[in-house]
Amino acid sequence: MPTLRDWWRRLRSGLRAPARKAPGGRRPGRVVGVRGVIFQYDGRDALADWLIHPFEQIDRRIAGVTPLRSLRSLQAPRTALAVHVGLHLEVEAEGGTREVVAEQLFGTTLAQIIPNLLHRGLHWTPLAEFVQRDHGGWHVTVPPTAFRFIDAAAAQESIERLQRIEGRPFLVEDCVRFVERAFGERRLFADSPFLKLLGLDVGVADPALPLLRRDVALEPHAAALLRAPALRTLPDARGRANRISAARCGAIATLLVLATAGGAAVRRPRSPRQS
Repeated sequence: MPTLRDWWRRLRSGLRAPARKAPGGRRPGRVVGVRGVIFQYDGRDALADWLIHPFEQIDRRIAGVTPLRSLRSLQAPRTALAVHVGLHLEVEAEGGTREVVAEQLFGTTLAQIIPNLLHRGLHWTPLAEFVQRDHGGWHVTVPPTAFRFIDAAAAQESIERLQRIEGRPFLVEDCVRFVERAFGERRLFADSPFLKLLGLDVGVADPALPLLRRDVALEPHAAALLRAPALRTLPDARGRANRISAARCGAIATLLVLATAGGAAVRRPRSPRQS
């Protein structure tokens, strides 16, 4: 886990960097297939390590979804749990089809964060570009029918829904909520076990707690990365669909930190010039 100094260095680097060309904000073609929900852990995402993981880890421990000590037999580079999800899709392209990821993004620079946060966070990212964001972490795609309440008919319905789906601000909808909306508002991720202990039926959107079918048989690599045995025993979600989001809390906290730092810089008294 990076130190506070590492986090600050990366944050400053991101703010100083010129704005990168954002992944496609427009649907690149007609959606012809949904390969599944794609999970990702970005090995260099300091904001996730400092702002999202603390929210997730309490839920994970209570739910029994604990990190594995080693995945060397599977040649997995990192064992941290997912902090991001999107939809792994096939869209029409000249001469055939191509793979893209429809995802709700927060961003890494102010030029990306403000539009995503306040206007529209939905992006249609080429799969190769999505994979590059692993940064030593990992990604894995899980078929739609591996989730509870999703059968072949529901998966087909999602294809039609994705032809006309529009983006929403990240403050209104994070990555998990987008995936659930694409599947007709079906609950695909667990309610917060911690908040349940407090008597609150509100789910924190945790990409690491997908509601897999109890009889699902994933391939070994995906099953290990997602801790599938523990996920099969999670209770069905009952909280409100429009629920508190760990990612949204992290986004708001980030903006508060930036606003505080900017305000302090403006108010900082200047040293008198030497005569």
